[in-house]
Amino acid sequence: MISIQRLRIGLLAICISLISITIQAQVSGVTEELILEELEKRGLDIEEVRAELIANGYDPDNLQNLSPLQLVELEELIIELEEAKKLQIFEQEEEKEMEAEKKMSEEKEPREESEVTLGDIDEVDKILDTLVENVEEEFNYQEELAAAKIYGQEIFRNKTIKVYQQSEEIKAPEYYVLGVGDEIGISIWGRSSLDKEYIISKDGYIKIVNGKIRVLLKGLSLSKAREKLRKVFSQHYDFEEGEFEITLNYSRTIQVTVYGDVLNPGPITIPAVNTAFSALVAVNGPSDIGSVRNIKLIKNSGETKIIDVYEYMNNPSVAKNFYLEEADIIVVPVVEKVVTIGGAIYRPYKYELKDNEHLKELIGYAGGLKEDAYKKTVQVRRSADDQKEILDVPYSDLVSRNGNFNLEHGDYILIKSITSEIENFVSIDGAVRDKGQFQRTEGMRLSDLIEIAGLTPESKTDKAFVLRTNSDGTTTHKKVNIDEVLKNKSSDLNFVLNNKDHLTIWAKSRFIDELEISIDGAVRNPSNYSFDTSGEIRVADVITLAGGLRRDASNKVSIQSRDPLKSKSIIYNQVDLDIIMKNENSPENIVLNPFDRVFVYSQNDFIESSEVEIQGAVNNPGKFDFGQNMNLKDALLLAGGFKFGAALNKVEISRIIFPDNKPTKTIIANLELDKNFNIIKSDNPSFELEPFDAILVRYVPDFELQKFVYLEGEVVYPGAYPIITDNEKISSIIDRAGGLTAEGFAEGASLFRGIDDVGNVVIKLEDVIRNKNSRFNFIVQNGDRLTIPKQKEFVTIIGATRVDEVLSDEAIGNDNEINVPYHPGKKADFYINEYAGGISDQGNRNSIFVEQANGQINKTVNNFFFRRYPEVKKGAVIKVGYKSADKLKAREDKEPIDWGKVLADSVAQATTVLTLVLLVQRLD
Repeated sequence: MISIQRLRIGLLAICISLISITIQAQVSGVTEELILEELEKRGLDIEEVRAELIANGYDPDNLQNLSPLQLVELEELIIELEEAKKLQIFEQEEEKEMEAEKKMSEEKEPREESEVTLGDIDEVDKILDTLVENVEEEFNYQEELAAAKIYGQEIFRNKTIKVYQQSEEIKAPEYYVLGVGDEIGISIWGRSSLDKEYIISKDGYIKIVNGKIRVLLKGLSLSKAREKLRKVFSQHYDFEEGEFEITLNYSRTIQVTVYGDVLNPGPITIPAVNTAFSALVAVNGPSDIGSVRNIKLIKNSGETKIIDVYEYMNNPSVAKNFYLEEADIIVVPVVEKVVTIGGAIYRPYKYELKDNEHLKELIGYAGGLKEDAYKKTVQVRRSADDQKEILDVPYSDLVSRNGNFNLEHGDYILIKSITSEIENFVSIDGAVRDKGQFQRTEGMRLSDLIEIAGLTPESKTDKAFVLRTNSDGTTTHKKVNIDEVLKNKSSDLNFVLNNKDHLTIWAKSRFIDELEISIDGAVRNPSNYSFDTSGEIRVADVITLAGGLRRDASNKVSIQSRDPLKSKSIIYNQVDLDIIMKNENSPENIVLNPFDRVFVYSQNDFIESSEVEIQGAVNNPGKFDFGQNMNLKDALLLAGGFKFGAALNKVEISRIIFPDNKPTKTIIANLELDKNFNIIKSDNPSFELEPFDAILVRYVPDFELQKFVYLEGEVVYPGAYPIITDNEKISSIIDRAGGLTAEGFAEGASLFRGIDDVGNVVIKLEDVIRNKNSRFNFIVQNGDRLTIPKQKEFVTIIGATRVDEVLSDEAIGNDNEINVPYHPGKKADFYINEYAGGISDQGNRNSIFVEQANGQINKTVNNFFFRRYPEVKKGAVIKVGYKSADKLKAREDKEPIDWGKVLADSVAQATTVLTLVLLVQRLD
């Protein structure tokens, strides 16, 4: 695959070649002085050009006989030489500019220069990409083949037939004819053995038995050669039948020529195992007007064979008759008779017919007529005598007479489809054994259709309807009595059916409402049951149908009577289940009506749920269900018992008093318990736990567990330190840890506080160590994490600098990040200018920040006459910000460079340079 870069160079070279050819024809008037002047204008001199040509293997004094390919290479060389010269000049000018910038003051604004940006480069890429796409489209057009126009062409264009480029790809058939250059392998096994290869020589022989015997094989088929060699070898080797074999190891390569209307005519070289069909595939087959029925294979012996692709498609074995030999010629003439067939045919397409082939043969090639084809008449559309005409061919009549209809070149044959609907049928559906459509015979009556379909016990036979379609498309319903029709088939009620009559016999259930009763609640199997039309189902009966009562069933039963068609009307009845179960004949055991719903209430429905609540110093505080005989110990066990800090002498229980028809009030009981939940002391000696009591277990005053501070990094004894005094400070913790190590970097210390989600806290540990009264000597809290890193010797610079102009890519990280040595007392601008090449054009001098190692951030102060840059300490990060989007947009709004014009000018200049070089060698 050619790379995009290489393709672009090639495109430029092609452009230059075309232009230079034109210019060379018009340069006879150019003088040597003019040539030298043009070279000097472009920064080149004749000696430089000559030296470069010699270094690349060209003779500057002998360029007249260069090939086109050498000319392209020479032009690329001249372009590269000129570009290298331009690059050298550009780098020299850039070095001068950098030196000048170092001398400029920091307050001076960045200069407004025209420079090549990434956006400009993208513009060039778009121009070149467009050229590449156009060329690629041209190449793809050459490789893609148009769809076949005539049936038979597709086997060559879609590569249905394979072209064997290596003879090893196929096992030669028995009828393959051997020739000079073929390599055969002979194998003998059994009492004697042999495994050897032989190549047929120019005179058509192979030499066997140590070269003592010659056997002529040229012109023999593989099968005949096998038999001949078996007889010869049997005189010198001992083997049985089946212990001798020959194979074609390598087929000779031959050259054949394909002429005529093919897509790629000309000579081709292929192994001889290929047939003429494979050779046609190699040239992509006949063109859109090339014949597929009259292709000529002219053998080198003078014999001519006619290739019929349709014959091959029906019987691929005919390919054996068209094996190729050296110097064979294939000629594809123009098609003479093409017709088109469409409509109700299995393979509508264009077909090539021979002179003696007409409608009958065409339909055969097209796969035959479809089932819905209208066979009575076939329509032929023809152009004759400068006008178009339609011919109706009586196809059914032709078939009955075994006749045919002559077709002409350009005919279009249309096989129409049957568009009419089925007429001679009647149908029946509903409550019958066999519903559907049935043939209507002459004189068929209503009883005949009923007997064909068969009635069922569910069929409603006193009334049915026949739907009849009238001639004007309207319909009529004819009411019939099936019972009367079947009782007297000769009556007028048993009328004769018309085409499309439709009889519907309904089921009796269609005219009956679906009635049911249901039971729900405290029964074993709540469900719906079909209603008993006898009217004998009572409440006790439906309870039995539901599997009887559950254990929690109460004696209360509600019967809800509701008609689904009267949803807003409902009647409630309540019955006493105790009475019903003692005497099912009592009036309480009422008869149920359709759609009645029986609901048996549970005893739980009438019990209010109750609970007790426990809060405070217990392991599992919350609400718990109250139960009979539940006491305080039970509740405390449910709550997981006391916590370590529980004040057992201060357990409080609040209770709601529910006086009859009066507002509620709350009373308090105070208890003292032991660790086993026993009551030691109570201000209510008769205390018992009741529903909705709230138990509160208080904590011992001032109870708390140890609190820890964590020291990490460069202290003598890092780890966790308990806070041992109230308001203990950082300096105390540092002293208890043995102070900082020799590598401890106090300026980079950081403090993290998790309490109240404070997070990172800026700290100056160096101040704390020098002065315990420092405002940074914070009071420590539980969970504080103080980290002291190792000494940091570097300062980091990131952001909008010119570091890429002074350092290699390997030394620069993301966002221009670099690490540089620390200089005591120096400020941010020193580091930016000394190590990062200064601020870039995108940089904002008012947005320079220094993040110190301890997290403190210092910003550049912009006074009226000068800027005060922040001081930099060890381990600090200097961040150079970028200009705002508005300022960058103003820069982008400058007039863009027309790279299309630049590209064209470059091509023209390169062409001129090449032309001048060629003229110089003439002048010399």
